[in-house]
Amino acid sequence: MPRQDNLVKVLLQTHPEDFVAWLQPGATYLESLPTELPRESLYADALLKILYLGIVYILHLEVQTGADASMPWRLLQYMGLAGIREKVTLLPKVIYLFPTSVPVTPWQAMGPNGPVVTLNFEIIRMWEIPVESWLASPAITMQIFTPLLKGANLETFEQAANTLQQVSDPNERGNALNYLTLFAMRTFGQRLVTQHIKENIMLDSFITESEWYQYILKRGTEEGMAQGVAQGVVQGEKTMAQRILEGRFGILPQDLLDALARADEATLDALALHITTDTIEQVRARLGLV
Repeated sequence: MPRQDNLVKVLLQTHPEDFVAWLQPGATYLESLPTELPRESLYADALLKILYLGIVYILHLEVQTGADASMPWRLLQYMGLAGIREKVTLLPKVIYLFPTSVPVTPWQAMGPNGPVVTLNFEIIRMWEIPVESWLASPAITMQIFTPLLKGANLETFEQAANTLQQVSDPNERGNALNYLTLFAMRTFGQRLVTQHIKENIMLDSFITESEWYQYILKRGTEEGMAQGVAQGVVQGEKTMAQRILEGRFGILPQDLLDALARADEATLDALALHITTDTIEQVRARLGLV
């Protein structure tokens, strides 16, 4: 199955203001900065310039699906390189999607005479956030995370799906519902979620029309269903990438559209990391059109 942190990275690119409102209440989103940092091929998940209490900061976000003992060291790298480039203080926050071990914060690197460096960063454990408060959030697109929260069940999954119907753009609405369903299957199990959708007429009409979900319905075994989820999410990533590129460059040439349709998951991952900063020539190169 595709890495689910990639889904969040797409959302960070398309709706960064929602993450600012969630993770730094009272701050004003200013812009998304290039995520490639100097001196080495190092990419942050998101670097969002914000104005908070009259001071400009960079909200640095990392999204994790599992444990990573090197995370504090990585955060130090990002802080140093982005700080040198932007001359602005970073506010690091790490979002863990699924239950796992997390580093201790504040984190210290110890030397013979005590701490050499102390790093304060915020850890967000999605599974500890009460689902009731999340459902009341004004940021509609953030509802895709509902199944990951404390107290989430099939009923709250259904509430989130109903809320996502308010997204005006049909492609964005379809992708959001797909990702919501993917997280629900990850949490509650594929068969249980599929059966719940089939038993609810309104929910069924919301979700089952998508190409992504049709892959699932065509497969009756757990193995086949997993393949359907994987193929459908890749298709959703291609659709989202096309929308972002069209928003930046206008109507795309047919050869680029064809290359995007053929792209595998590794190519899509590389494209997603640079999609907000690449030139059209760089996009073509990543898709093999050179």
